[in-house]
Amino acid sequence: MTKFNTIKPIVDKNSYVTDTKINHRSDVCEIGDTKQQDQCYPQAKLIQWDNETNFSIRLKEDVEGSTNELKDGIFIWKSKDEKKEAHLYEIDIDEDGGLEFEVILHEKPSSNVIEYTLQTKGLNFFYQRELTKEEIDKGKSQPENTIGSYAIYHKTGRHNWVDKQYRTGKAFHIYRPFAIDSQDSTTWCELNIVDDLLTITVPQSFIDNAVYPIKIDPTFGYTSTGSKTSSVYGDNASYTIGTPLNKGSVTKITYYGYTSFGTKNIKAVIWNYDSPYAVITNGVGGTAAVSSTQQWVDLTYSTEPTVNASDDYYVGIVNETTTISCKYDDGISYDGDASDSGNDYSSPGAVSPNVLADELISVYATYDIIYPKLYYRKGGSTTEITLYTSEEPGWHDSLRVRADGATYYAQLDSNTSHTNASDLRVRQSGTTYAVLTEDSTPS
Repeated sequence: MTKFNTIKPIVDKNSYVTDTKINHRSDVCEIGDTKQQDQCYPQAKLIQWDNETNFSIRLKEDVEGSTNELKDGIFIWKSKDEKKEAHLYEIDIDEDGGLEFEVILHEKPSSNVIEYTLQTKGLNFFYQRELTKEEIDKGKSQPENTIGSYAIYHKTGRHNWVDKQYRTGKAFHIYRPFAIDSQDSTTWCELNIVDDLLTITVPQSFIDNAVYPIKIDPTFGYTSTGSKTSSVYGDNASYTIGTPLNKGSVTKITYYGYTSFGTKNIKAVIWNYDSPYAVITNGVGGTAAVSSTQQWVDLTYSTEPTVNASDDYYVGIVNETTTISCKYDDGISYDGDASDSGNDYSSPGAVSPNVLADELISVYATYDIIYPKLYYRKGGSTTEITLYTSEEPGWHDSLRVRADGATYYAQLDSNTSHTNASDLRVRQSGTTYAVLTEDSTPS
């Protein structure tokens, strides 16, 4: 794996930061604790979506008298007695890179369990169990380093709208850690997360027989795709749940699929979540070919279907005639496939509720927000004012409007001659404001 020289010291702080990734999550990683400058801690804070979500992990170790340095792009922390080290650096893995958080033990430890404290914001943790023989016989597979791993997802963000690119909502993946000694003997370790504690258990036999120093190597991969592979047969539907945060019109569905050879066709479909699980109005979209290259494929809509805020839908595809593969992560339960064997590529229909499951298929929708309008009449003409779901950046004041149980906002400006000023006025605290017809640069 290629190491990146992206870690830089933060001026006047006892900590470091990586370059912000140019991707849909705007991933950034802080090394050390930017809020506690008395010491430099063996800690990493992974930040996504402009800090909507974050994940801080700190090696549970006494930092008194410890030292640190940045050498060749690697952050190196050493305990006072130099019996333990932590090495943090970015690597070229997955879609958008990743972070290594190595712990190095120079002598046999008193315990075979390495402990880390956690602080998180807005994230769900999904344990990735080992596949059963029955599942493998049905065509499912998973890499060894995902057995007993964790897929980390945004609690609420999923799918794309305007400048919020959540994709599948996956923030990163914590892969199954392994240990290696100075003679290159290796073993898998056990990873567990309970509340605010992450532990890595190294097999005791390895601890007893290793040639020291040894390295324990948890890896964090920045990716949107699932860690497991499943088969989607001909005329089968493959889908996952989606809940838009705003009312909108869907422009495309993006699906991660591939074939063992040649190209196969898939078709975009959106279904109602509630029985009878029918296709929504205009829910059947465009087609695209998937190939043997593992990649995201866009399926666009010529007639865009409308989805409502906070309503649940199933978002996915129907496969044509032969088998393709898709990616997924385990969600909350494991009682079946998120697929439907009784569908029809030529005319997609309702999905069957008895095969629904909590698998997180690697698929997402992109939609444009449909903003509600406020209308008023004056002098025989009607003027429309665009309402927004929140106050937009740069606004000084706003008019709040309640409709259908939700609050919407119209921009106000004290310059009643503003280019986008309507004839509607609001008086507040002795000042008269014009209600603007749409989001505009304040005067």
